[in-house]
Amino acid sequence: MIWLAAFGICTGYLVYLLHEEYVIFKQYPPMTSASVKRVSSMQFPAITFCNMSPYNRSKVAKDPRDVEYLLAISRLSSFVGPINWSDPYYHDNGYFRPRTNSDIKYESLNPFGVIREVLFDKVDVTGDVEEKVIRYGMCYTWNADGSVTTTSTGNSMNFIAFLKVNNDQNYQSIDCSKGLKAAVHDPGEHPVIEENGFLVPPGRLAPATLSKTTVAPDPRDSTYHMAISPLSSIVGPVNWSDPYYQDNGYFRSRTNSDIKYETLDKSRMILMVMFDQKDVIGDLEEKVTRYGMCYTWNADGSATTTSTGNAMNFVALLNMNSDQNYQSIDSSKGLKAAVHNPNEHPAIEDNGFLVPPGRMALAKLSKTTHSYLGTPYKAFGDDFCLDTTADDFVNPVHPSPYSINACNQKCGADSTYQRCGCVPLGIIGNYTICSHYQYYQCFFNASSSRMTVSSLPGACNCPQPCQQTTYDVSVSYALFPSEEAGSFLESRFGFSKEYVKRSRYGPRNLRRDRCNVHLEIIQRSFLDHQHGRNTRLMIGKFAAGISSEREVKSRPDVHEFTIL
Repeated sequence: MIWLAAFGICTGYLVYLLHEEYVIFKQYPPMTSASVKRVSSMQFPAITFCNMSPYNRSKVAKDPRDVEYLLAISRLSSFVGPINWSDPYYHDNGYFRPRTNSDIKYESLNPFGVIREVLFDKVDVTGDVEEKVIRYGMCYTWNADGSVTTTSTGNSMNFIAFLKVNNDQNYQSIDCSKGLKAAVHDPGEHPVIEENGFLVPPGRLAPATLSKTTVAPDPRDSTYHMAISPLSSIVGPVNWSDPYYQDNGYFRSRTNSDIKYETLDKSRMILMVMFDQKDVIGDLEEKVTRYGMCYTWNADGSATTTSTGNAMNFVALLNMNSDQNYQSIDSSKGLKAAVHNPNEHPAIEDNGFLVPPGRMALAKLSKTTHSYLGTPYKAFGDDFCLDTTADDFVNPVHPSPYSINACNQKCGADSTYQRCGCVPLGIIGNYTICSHYQYYQCFFNASSSRMTVSSLPGACNCPQPCQQTTYDVSVSYALFPSEEAGSFLESRFGFSKEYVKRSRYGPRNLRRDRCNVHLEIIQRSFLDHQHGRNTRLMIGKFAAGISSEREVKSRPDVHEFTIL
């Protein structure tokens, strides 16, 4: 009996252990490990270096007016008065001509006077240095193709450069400084040396110790983002018991600061915004939506135009792709734009049009103003419109102006808040913002499976306003950029033509969108719903049944816009 009891206890304990191991196995726990491995050789990164005073004084500062211009585009611009562009000197000396890489080469110091010697592992590699044009002027990159490996370490080996960065012919760059700037970056990547790198003053030795780390995104982050995307049906449930989610803030209420922290650098994405050929990039306002950080222009409705055509109105040049991009809730890549009334929060999740990367989108815009009679006249079938100008009107979306979009957004937000105790980011109002966990468990899952009829936007009590404005947008597309535009981007932003051309298709290269929104004709359509006594009544058997009729009136007042 004792042996039988011992056997039973051991068997039970074994079953218990097997069960525990099975439960742990089904949780698919990941393991993060760090290890050090000695290797016989290692790929070396690319190195780009720039003379901070790269220009030849005799070629760029021949006249005091040249000096004035160079100071006006430097960090000292606030101390320089406006340039007198009417002076014939600027026209005669090519200031109105598009710049090219040949101009930079002509204006730069002789590279043989700057680069005395470049060594790698004690082998002369001066001939392998490539020229790179950036905003600083002419810079130089070594190991751009990533073909170099090394088996050596120590400050007497690897990359050594002897440079002459100071002489009487040097002239300053946009930073008004003198010395050297160098950046270490991935081979094949265009150096963004304006924002990265380190400085070396003239007459100094700069030993730089390099370490290389490859960071892979945690698969649990990817699982979460896929689980709240249109691909959620093929993604398994998120294992919220994993301590990773607690440790990384998935249960903490989200804030707008989180979006700003997670968003791509605005200056790297928005390259140019013009309206009627004037720079308006400074007028963009940040708007947080469910897509993340979006940008609105003319939010106050102050802009007017007398021009039409796709060379005028709204033009934006955007960089929609980088290695740091990560998908949105739509699992897509590109641009989404929406035209809406000024002062109205954009409902871009439900409205707008798409622009794929590497395309130009030409959007033709027409605007219609509707005016209907209020109660007791019926304006929409058997429904009455809401007179927002009446003395007794109470705006349910105050302080925003009343609109169908604003009303549906508030109705949906109230319903979500009652159900979940929070709302997603991008909702206007005094609500608690959902954490990642709440968004997934309550908002996202409920919206697709357990949402009640009363919580649907269509069930909200949001009558049509008697006065409203609608916009019709017609969009067409073309490849972007052309050969000529590629040459311009090469001179303007420092990206090579080949780099820009590859960007149309290469998933890791630069992709640029041009979005042009313009008016085709200056004409605004007005739809007036008038009292029957002010219109010509129809004669016949229907005369007694007609109390009002609608007239479409037009007057010259047209708008257009274009997005690149």
